[in-house]
Amino acid sequence: MWKYKCPICNEQIIEQYDLKTVETHIGATHDCPNCNGLLMITDDLSCSDFGAELVKRYADMGVTVSNEQATGTFIEF
Repeated sequence: MWKYKCPICNEQIIEQYDLKTVETHIGATHDCPNCNGLLMITDDLSCSDFGAELVKRYADMGVTVSNEQATGTFIEF
């Protein structure tokens, strides 16, 4: 089983993935099953907020975007 704390909703998550399988997906994105937040699997098999990572990377390039703009997870009315 794979256990991690979601950095978005702060819930402890337990999923039925084998750790060897998760290791092959380091750097990939993953949706939190609790809040549906977009996460990125890190080297230590925890997860980071993928949107926040993108915002930081864009800022390093001199571009200002919101988390929603960076991940394309906003709703237009």
